[in-house]
Amino acid sequence: MGTRTRSEKILLLVFVLLCGYFAIGVFPLAPVFGDGIDTANGATEMARNGIGPTPVAYRFSQAPGVYAALVILHKVTGADTHNIFLTLSALAALILILVSALFIARLTGAPLGLARIVILHFQESTAVGYYANSNILAGAAFAAGLYMTAKPPERWLGLLWPGVLFGLAAFFRVDALLLTPVVVPLLYRGHLRDLVERTLTMGLVT
Repeated sequence: MGTRTRSEKILLLVFVLLCGYFAIGVFPLAPVFGDGIDTANGATEMARNGIGPTPVAYRFSQAPGVYAALVILHKVTGADTHNIFLTLSALAALILILVSALFIARLTGAPLGLARIVILHFQESTAVGYYANSNILAGAAFAAGLYMTAKPPERWLGLLWPGVLFGLAAFFRVDALLLTPVVVPLLYRGHLRDLVERTLTMGLVT
């Protein structure tokens, strides 16, 4: 990795300052979204009685991975499930921004620093991190999968990790699978048969 140019350093500084500004909306951690509150309450109950549907939980079948993550982290750290969910959502928003910038830079050749700043100014990329929700957890995992798929490696084993990430996205929120058709063009490298084989392989992993 070479030394950053002056312009790259300026773009990085601007990005860091903007992140600090937008992060103001994250604090103080406070449960304000009804669905997120019900999810955290459901996870608290599951920590006592086992992971599974409960009258308190919000649509367990739609986001079982979120409940599993909250229960595990609650048992490991002892932290309140609401605070865990809020923190995970904020961190996932940051991951989504960073990975999406990498994806765009890889796909288009745009400067990475500029891509970060542009994505940061899309309202959904920041606002979705201000409250506890499953969308951003699934989005971060899916974006990471897209980044790894943008230039698929020659070896078939390289398709494993993107498939795992897409599967994780669906585990966090099942309707993330609706986005999977956008993956197919990224796998095309000039041969239709190869595209079909790669798509089937990744689909099976997912």
